[in-house]
Amino acid sequence: MIKDQFVTLSEEQRNWESLTKHKEINFSIGRKFLSEVKKIPSGTSFEERLLLYSWVRYLKPKIVLELGAWYGASTIWLAQACKENGEGKVFVIDNFSQSFSLGVEELFRQNIIDFKLSEYVDLRYLNQKSEEVKWDMTLEIDFMFLDGGHSYTQCKKDFEKYRNLMRQNGLLIIHDYVHDLPIKRFCDENKSRFNLFTTQDAGFVFYQKS
Repeated sequence: MIKDQFVTLSEEQRNWESLTKHKEINFSIGRKFLSEVKKIPSGTSFEERLLLYSWVRYLKPKIVLELGAWYGASTIWLAQACKENGEGKVFVIDNFSQSFSLGVEELFRQNIIDFKLSEYVDLRYLNQKSEEVKWDMTLEIDFMFLDGGHSYTQCKKDFEKYRNLMRQNGLLIIHDYVHDLPIKRFCDENKSRFNLFTTQDAGFVFYQKS
């Protein structure tokens, strides 16, 4: 069921105008939000962030996990979707101590505050390596955006650990399939294990837990 609904939604969400008119989404983001969020550096494109937002609005997950946040641009879109849904929270895992830029964590935290999304973002797992996080086992993940370490080994570790923490039929999205050869190799080699394997031209791969 999710495959048909999800792919159909994906095809409809190619541009801003189609999103604002989608019958399943009560769209309420204003132009001020757009102008401000575009100022935040991000490793995801505007189209990718728009798709993440629309999928969370559509699927209405209660527990969202983002692995790899940087300055928080994608975090803000995910959390804004939860806010508009009236439910859900984004849990963030990012080891900022290994960031190549100074002051990233401080700017990330300030961005969450500035967009008034603190209620929808849980920061308990910041500054921990993803493989060392002791996840609260009462929290079953409904929706996950995996954009952490980009080596083959790290991607594999993160996928194996966190897919086992997902709710039945939960959706996991892997970023950088197109742009990063180690990520592409991992996904291609494990394609047969993916209940739902489809790619967006923006570089997403989707896995649904069965």
